[in-house]
Amino acid sequence: MDYAGGMPATLTLTLDDDLVRRLDRLANATGLERAAALEHALRQALDLDEQARAAQEVMLAAVAEGDQGSRPGHSALHEDIRLWLLGWGSEDERKRPRSC
Repeated sequence: MDYAGGMPATLTLTLDDDLVRRLDRLANATGLERAAALEHALRQALDLDEQARAAQEVMLAAVAEGDQGSRPGHSALHEDIRLWLLGWGSEDERKRPRSC
């Protein structure tokens, strides 16, 4: 495997019986040695964690941007907008919400 960060490090892990069984199943299913299967699983777990953290940062930035864009008197409740849109063209058509 390619180590982009320099020399590989050796770590000592103590795994419980359940993790050992799961690691052995992964190794058998993939044809990898136990250490390679562990490295593969660790890389996947770290990739997923990094992706989740990045998505969370994007979401929090979007929320913060939305909060900054909302000024008092310039926002409406979702339900008010929904009812207004559903009523378009009907006899029960509502006036637009005050902030729209």
